[in-house]
Amino acid sequence: MVVILYDGPDALVTDRVLVIRTRPPQTLWMSGIDRPHVVSQPLSPAQASLIHVLGVAALLILAIWPATRRAEAFVVGAVIMAVAALALAALHRRRPRHYTLCCVYRDECIELLSGTNRSELARIARAILDVTGDSPSLDTTDPGT
Repeated sequence: MVVILYDGPDALVTDRVLVIRTRPPQTLWMSGIDRPHVVSQPLSPAQASLIHVLGVAALLILAIWPATRRAEAFVVGAVIMAVAALALAALHRRRPRHYTLCCVYRDECIELLSGTNRSELARIARAILDVTGDSPSLDTTDPGT
């Protein structure tokens, strides 16, 4: 008899297999799965670029303005920082954080699922842990907050 530990829209976890509901579905044997964990994705390229713009603007204010004592350098740096900070805040607010469920499968690190719902991915990881008996390695830190 097959015991179902998790049955959701993205995955099915039983005591024998993990089925990832993609086209075509992926089936992994539970005996080969080790150390499932949820990780947060790094910053998007747009967010990283805006952080670089903020750094350059800060350097403009801190390096050029004290040496020249010209108000224009301070104003230009402050305006660039304000615009970049507002754009970064808007981008961060609009784009939800993305998470990935990873594991080791037959001695190879693989990504099982990804999405914006961390709690759903954590539920799948816990169901896998119930079968494999591993100690939990869920990433509880949330970088960027």
